[in-house]
Amino acid sequence: MGVRAFGGWWWPAAALVLVGCGDDAAPSPCAGIDCSGHGVCFVSGTTPYCDCARGYHAEGLACLPGDPPEACRGVTCSGHGTCVATSGGVPSCNCFDGYVPDGLECVPATCGAVWMKTLPGLSAYGVAAAPGGGAIYVAGNMGSTAVVMQLDACGELVRQQVFAGPADTWSVANRLLFDGGNLHAFGSYEPWDSTATPTDAGVLHAVLEPSPLELLEERELSTGDGWDGSWFPAAARGDDGSWWIGGGNLRYGTDHWIYHARVVREGADGSHCVGVPTAEPESWVEAVAAFDGRVWLSGVTPTDDYLRTYAPEGEPASESCIGEPDGDWTLRPPALGWFFGSSILEDGDGVLMVGEGGSVDGGVAVRLRWSETEGWLAPTPWNPTEGYDRFHRAARGPAGELCAVGVGDYTDDTAENYDGLFACYEPRTLAARFEHFWPEAGGCTDVALDAAGGLLVVCSGWIDTKLLRCLPTGECPAIP
Repeated sequence: MGVRAFGGWWWPAAALVLVGCGDDAAPSPCAGIDCSGHGVCFVSGTTPYCDCARGYHAEGLACLPGDPPEACRGVTCSGHGTCVATSGGVPSCNCFDGYVPDGLECVPATCGAVWMKTLPGLSAYGVAAAPGGGAIYVAGNMGSTAVVMQLDACGELVRQQVFAGPADTWSVANRLLFDGGNLHAFGSYEPWDSTATPTDAGVLHAVLEPSPLELLEERELSTGDGWDGSWFPAAARGDDGSWWIGGGNLRYGTDHWIYHARVVREGADGSHCVGVPTAEPESWVEAVAAFDGRVWLSGVTPTDDYLRTYAPEGEPASESCIGEPDGDWTLRPPALGWFFGSSILEDGDGVLMVGEGGSVDGGVAVRLRWSETEGWLAPTPWNPTEGYDRFHRAARGPAGELCAVGVGDYTDDTAENYDGLFACYEPRTLAARFEHFWPEAGGCTDVALDAAGGLLVVCSGWIDTKLLRCLPTGECPAIP
């Protein structure tokens, strides 16, 4: 499996032109810019700036209360970004959509609307875009260490942050979520060799300042010792402020890994407990979501594939930590013998799900809608290869589309040989808008919508990652 700063500083008079316009004048670069009502817009060359009133400083084309960070005074980022300073006092530019950093300036991006970047040495599992645009974040593993990378709007590396977990462990980051202005990265750690250097296995939760990318806190949430491995690919935040992180612990059997389903519930106060959705081996949690006042889990047992809902506060005093589900349904879409739901999205009175379904002899990539009142909407699955195919994760497109990425023909241990799947489906009928099959792309593990309406896709082998920006119409870069 798997900124703009200008206020308070004088410029030479010849460099600044107070904007005025006559009937025949071209549109002014300052048109519509009011500097938040606390400054005056000027133009240098063709670039607008804000000269802010006393007590305010400029960030981009806004005047905000207070003084700018000392390191950012005088740093304008060409008027197309925001200056931020690291804890060590080093300034850098967060550029707006359409611009990328060049030293302490923001220059127009030349990568176009569709592009691809290769990130050497990274095995990536998660991708996210800054809510305000301009930055892309990728989570994964380099060597033995979990890592989060900050990239610019064209996919160029800006900085990276590692968080390794305890000594003598292998760690990975595979989920990125924004919450409360911070970036949260989730993953897991496990012993390199549970017999030679026994140590706990568990969940990693890193809290990061998005830009500059700084590690604010690293949390190691133990799920116990005696495990050979752990894998926690799913996370969501409940209405009570707790994090629910789903996956499983692993032991190696006579000839294969045996999963044991676990949910780590991390309280708003930082405490955590370990829930057991089922005590049966050969079971795991595939996906976690939080909406409608409930936490939703999908997963697998030896006999069933389930969708369950829980109260967000759980039952910390109970043996299982998360309590008993208040809703429990077996996942049996029409014409399928089984279905693993690997991603859950809210959809009115129901859910949209993607995953893998089929028979004992093979798997197909499945998308579906399910509701308590209407039951199933499960269009014909996508079966692009003769081997096992699955959707791994999904996101909404700019018009509400269900967009999913996945892995094709994952039948050997060489991840570089896996095929990449990427598709978008109409929001109501789930009819195919487009479906892309990329042979030997390494398998695609996550998709995210950026602030400009592009779709960011990560496809990764063990040692390299391809980051693609596609359009919701289906236009994507060619993969060599």
